[in-house]
Amino acid sequence: MMQLWRLISPSLPVGAYAYSQGFEYAIDCEWVTNDKDCFEWISGILVNNLAYLDLPLVKRFYSAWQTQDKEAINYWLAYLKASRETKELLLEDKQVGESLARLLASLEVKQAASWQDNTCCSYPLMFALAGKHWHIPLADLLLGYAWAWCENQIAVAMKVIPLGQTDGQKLIQSLIPK
Repeated sequence: MMQLWRLISPSLPVGAYAYSQGFEYAIDCEWVTNDKDCFEWISGILVNNLAYLDLPLVKRFYSAWQTQDKEAINYWLAYLKASRETKELLLEDKQVGESLARLLASLEVKQAASWQDNTCCSYPLMFALAGKHWHIPLADLLLGYAWAWCENQIAVAMKVIPLGQTDGQKLIQSLIPK
């Protein structure tokens, strides 16, 4: 369980904190101005995007890593690349994935080494590799992925709107059932 905590920690040096996945733009456009709007924005992306793209792909990558199925890895990477809505989201996924690959390689996760500068690298791919390598149960890994994503979005809201820390905690509380 401790490996999962390390993997979802905001201090994980992969640069995910630097990206908001369009949330800052939504705040700048005043589409999101308060805690209620934040809940709608974050829960909307969580249940309509993460739940149907990232999380199922983490599951597929985890399975492919377990069986060393390179064909499946390549297939699902191509699917993920085609499914990212914008060039910026694709670049974000690649950059954070490469950073996680470098970190994992430095932690002696041998399979990560070849992905450090791979143009097809992906954060869900490397997250699944870490989970498989550290024997994190898949259900826990998926919850951790969703948790880390939500926490990052709430951190953006607290800084940019700004919402206070108590409102941020209330948002987390309201998102937990999702």
